[in-house]
Amino acid sequence: MTINLQSLKEIENELESYTQANAQLSKIKAIRKLYHRLEEALDNGLTIQLLCDYLNQKGLEISPNYLYLVLHRIRKERGNEPNSKPIKTITKENYAPPILPTSPNSEEPPESEINPYDLMMEKYKQCTNQIDKYVVLGGNREDIEEQNISTQRSMVMNLRNKLRQKHKGIY
Repeated sequence: MTINLQSLKEIENELESYTQANAQLSKIKAIRKLYHRLEEALDNGLTIQLLCDYLNQKGLEISPNYLYLVLHRIRKERGNEPNSKPIKTITKENYAPPILPTSPNSEEPPESEINPYDLMMEKYKQCTNQIDKYVVLGGNREDIEEQNISTQRSMVMNLRNKLRQKHKGIY
């Protein structure tokens, strides 16, 4: 028997119909096929429990917890929440730079008007290691240099919290 293109197409069509008639879907594949209808039903006020009862009556034996977890997994894979709009991707064509509010009298305040705590925090944010951060916050370099990284982090955070409490009144 020789197989030509015509007979190959017939075999493909027959195999597709045979698969649809005899294949057993797993629970998760069945839920994936029903996903949009299930989400629509949830949006219209049906509960997971009601949907689960209905699916159990139709032969798909699942628990409400399983249905909830599978729906969550599908949403996570697709990158959307049940009631969220699709995320718009910013491209060069649709990019619009942010418009900053400007007024004729808006100027940056002079250095003397800026809070010293805020200046210190700006310098702190620019530091790349714990020793420099500690020194910027007013600590002694000798106190922190010989400590391990965990202790250094702790010392920096303690000093930063003390300064925040002193200047901002925030604990």
